[in-house]
Amino acid sequence: MRNGSFFVLALSLLCLSACKEEEKIKKTVKVEHPNVLFIAVDDLNNMIRILDKYSGTKTPNIDRLASKGVTFSDAHCQAPLCGPSRASLMTGLRPSTTGIYGMISDVEIRSKNNPATQNIIMLPEYFKKHGYHTMGIGKLFHTHAPDGVFDESGNREKGFGPYPDERFVWDGFGSSDRKKYGRTSTDWGAFPEADSLMPDHQSVNWVNERLKKTYDRPFFMGIGFLRVHVPLYVPQKWFDLHPLDSIKTRPYRGR
Repeated sequence: MRNGSFFVLALSLLCLSACKEEEKIKKTVKVEHPNVLFIAVDDLNNMIRILDKYSGTKTPNIDRLASKGVTFSDAHCQAPLCGPSRASLMTGLRPSTTGIYGMISDVEIRSKNNPATQNIIMLPEYFKKHGYHTMGIGKLFHTHAPDGVFDESGNREKGFGPYPDERFVWDGFGSSDRKKYGRTSTDWGAFPEADSLMPDHQSVNWVNERLKKTYDRPFFMGIGFLRVHVPLYVPQKWFDLHPLDSIKTRPYRGR
């Protein structure tokens, strides 16, 4: 009888301990709504050290970020152009659903004439709908963002400058048929003198200022970088990191 009482008492204590442990686990795994930092980089492709075995690019910050999370090494864009790819990402719909296969202005993505997108909730709006304070700057959609998508917008610098007074290497036309092909932006060179003169640097400053603030609710912060979009004008120090004789090209697969 005494042994039985001890067994019941031990079992009760064990259950009580298990309940407390379960409660402790629940408190531990309970996650508050996290802040979200959304980073978009134009034309980066797979030329980052964690994925690229050939060009010898140096991407320490992306590598450090990748080491703390998950890297999807077999991910693909929805379309081979910026506009439809960004529209797909921000709406959660494929180009085959929206019919958006070409360049499109941000305000035209959600259109009364397009049944697939006329009532769509875009990514920043989804966070806003769920209590987030939303902020964004730079090239997030094709240009920046549709009006009113963010609570706080830093907009973006027009074009892909800054540009030198005269092109350094490629004039945009060369000997091509100008009427048929038009002008390109494939020039490159060391310009301007300092990072502080680049729109991306200014975007980072804008984001940093807001990340230091205290908010009474979680936030969604989007920043869209222009480089490595053409024309490839960047300060000299970035070219110095990659001497031509150190760059390896990927093997070419013929048909």
